[in-house]
Amino acid sequence: MRKPSMAGMCRARFLVMMVDILRPGAFGWALFESFDDMPGFEPFARSDLSFPTYERAWEAGCAALQSCMEDLNLLDDED
Repeated sequence: MRKPSMAGMCRARFLVMMVDILRPGAFGWALFESFDDMPGFEPFARSDLSFPTYERAWEAGCAALQSCMEDLNLLDDED
């Protein structure tokens, strides 16, 4: 029996980070994911803390996204 092609089983994953204004002077970040076979994005992580500036929330969200990518081994450049 022939094994199924791995190419047909691979799904491209898309990750997005967004900064929200929670209230004046309070910002939070959220991470969303989607796949090439799925319409729209679904949230999968949010900041537990609020940040006093957009920039600080952005930096914390980028760090969370970086950590997520490392956890999922998405940073490997090996082909």
